[in-house]
Amino acid sequence: MQVRVRASYRGKQAITPGKDYLVLELDDEYYRILNDAGDPVLIRKWVFGTPRGVVPRDWIRLEFPPDGYRVCPARFAEGGFWDRYFDGDMSAARTFNEVHREVQLAEQHRED
Repeated sequence: MQVRVRASYRGKQAITPGKDYLVLELDDEYYRILNDAGDPVLIRKWVFGTPRGVVPRDWIRLEFPPDGYRVCPARFAEGGFWDRYFDGDMSAARTFNEVHREVQLAEQHRED
């Protein structure tokens, strides 16, 4: 699934108006994408237009009552994954790179 930054967006998130970004996970308020600096960041959904594509079937959905949810690859849902990643854990970085490649390949096959 991809999202395009609204042309009118003027923010400080290192993302480009009008550019498409691959969604790495989503929740009730945010998409996680790789920004232009190559960092996996959470960006509020209102920054983007309508998503294109579908959520991959192998992603999982986690519920956070009353209204919260998160949809992501299973390996990103492992407890503390993002904390470990941002703390510089090499195993988490390898996992991120592997999953990112898998998501990219799945998106390319969807487009073919």
